[in-house]
Amino acid sequence: MTDPIAPTARTITDLDEVRLLNLLKRQFGATPPPSTRALLEVLDNADVVAPQAIAPEVVTMGSQVAVDIGGRAQTLSVVYPEDADAEAARVSILSPIGAALLGARVGDRVCWQGTGGAPITAQIQAVPFQPEAAGDFIA
Repeated sequence: MTDPIAPTARTITDLDEVRLLNLLKRQFGATPPPSTRALLEVLDNADVVAPQAIAPEVVTMGSQVAVDIGGRAQTLSVVYPEDADAEAARVSILSPIGAALLGARVGDRVCWQGTGGAPITAQIQAVPFQPEAAGDFIA
């Protein structure tokens, strides 16, 4: 039986996969901390495609994502750690929400553990901007 909150399938670009694996290696060496488990699971289990082949409704690195979190609409951007800025709604891929969003698509519900330990669920409403859909295949 599958988790009813987990996206049915994740898809990521081969460029995102390589960059994220290199990021984890640079920051954590051979043994990434438990906090990166969700991201590693996405990287290990996702379908990997060329940037030109990714569907425009899939969340990739640099995407803006419109989500509904507990009835509250938000637009977030999934970014590398050095570009994260909570006030600008730019979430790090190394954060639980960033990892939860990567590779999910419009209509999916994703779940992550909040800072207090309680699960948080969001439904992806739209991907208003995706670098690949805008023709940027190396962002």
